[in-house]
Amino acid sequence: MAATALVAESGDTRGLSLRAVAARAGVAATSVYLHFTDLDEVKAAVIERGHVELARRRDAAVSASADPPEVLLARCLAYARFAMDHPSLYRSMFGPDLPEQLAYDADHSPGRDAFDRLAADIAACRPRGPVTGDDPTRLALLVWTALHGQVSLRIDRPRFPWPPLDTMITEAVRRLVRLD
Repeated sequence: MAATALVAESGDTRGLSLRAVAARAGVAATSVYLHFTDLDEVKAAVIERGHVELARRRDAAVSASADPPEVLLARCLAYARFAMDHPSLYRSMFGPDLPEQLAYDADHSPGRDAFDRLAADIAACRPRGPVTGDDPTRLALLVWTALHGQVSLRIDRPRFPWPPLDTMITEAVRRLVRLD
């Protein structure tokens, strides 16, 4: 999609315009209106596609293993790797300029669905031991903010001497959900 390429180049959705999308797609500016009513719909399409790809990667990361802690860790690592592979798209998906229908407090936004999946993955770890009694939604908030903080800081401070991403994500998730 032309808009996704523009986001990757510019760093976020703020630089998008219908004219720029049309130019990138090699069509007349009025042709964009055949598919989208306004720029917010273009932004929403870019963000929704990003969430579809993130979900695909999270699901693909899970091997044949049905071990809940392994599933949780694999999906968290896939989330972090996606962010590092697509920093501009990631910023658009989780930044402050989300179209209203994609806000996290919307009933069925892609981001909210991903968060609910994280909480379900954490809940699946509960019968295994020390996480029993902890609220999976509260733990999901802690894990999500830790993941988001890790990748956002790495994107913004690439020259900082970060330990390996996989090591830090695994340690954070294990400690927060008390998997050890």
